[in-house]
Amino acid sequence: MGMFLALSGVIGKSKEEVANALAAYAKSAGGGLEAAVLTVDISNCCIIDEDNGNTTVLYPNGYMEWDKSSKFISATLNAAVFSFHIHDGDLWMYILYANGETVDMFNPLPDYWDEVEDEEMESFKGNATVVAKYVPGLSPQNIEKYLVRWVYGDPNTKPTPMMNLIAE
Repeated sequence: MGMFLALSGVIGKSKEEVANALAAYAKSAGGGLEAAVLTVDISNCCIIDEDNGNTTVLYPNGYMEWDKSSKFISATLNAAVFSFHIHDGDLWMYILYANGETVDMFNPLPDYWDEVEDEEMESFKGNATVVAKYVPGLSPQNIEKYLVRWVYGDPNTKPTPMMNLIAE
C-alpha cells in the first residue's frame, strides 16, 4: 500500500481562524470538529498547525472531502488555500482556491483514473506565476520545474524525489 495524504495549505491565516472555518464546514456537512489530546498510535485524526502565519490542515486517512473543505475555508476566510493530495505515492496534485474560486490546478497525470479530454488535460497543467501571486515571497522560478506532465509508468518523466516540493 502506498501513501495517501490530503491536506489544505492556508496562506496568511492563523490556526484559530482555520480551525473555526473547518468546524463550520464540518457542521454544515453534518459532522463536527473538536480539539483532542492524541497519542501517536491514533492515526485517524485531523491535525491543524501554523507556521510563519500560514496554516496546514492534515486530514485523516480516508477523508475524501479535502477539495470541498479547502474551497470552503478559502471562501469563508477570503484566503488563498491549496488543496493538496498525494495519491498512492504515484502522483501529487493541487487545486489552488482564492476567495472560494479555483485559480489554478496541477496534476502530472490528469488521465491517471480515466481518459480525459484535451481541455481538461490542459486545465491541470499548473501555472507557477499564478501560484506565486498568492504565496508571498515565492517566485515562479522556485516551483516551475515541479509543474511538469509525467507519463504514467515512465521513470524518466517522473522526478525522483516527489516530496521535494512539500519540503521546500
